[in-house]
Amino acid sequence: MSDLLITIIRTKRMKFNENMRKKLLTHSNSLYCKTESEVMKMQKNTKQTSKRVASKASKVMRDGRYSKTSKSVAGSALAQTKKSGK
Repeated sequence: MSDLLITIIRTKRMKFNENMRKKLLTHSNSLYCKTESEVMKMQKNTKQTSKRVASKASKVMRDGRYSKTSKSVAGSALAQTKKSGK
């Protein structure tokens, strides 16, 4: 259902019926607004990559011997890492 909601948000062409609005407003893991002209739903990032995995992913990104797919997976892992306090 989240892919559908993201598509709806991006296009902003669909009229929201009352049932759909209730589903969006009662979603427990979301930030939401109350009007169609605003963004209706933004998913919170609850997944966090561990320090150990992030370190290995960083090494993969810097090493030229790894494939494009490996670097894509490593980039996804790094995108879910907590920001350092620097």
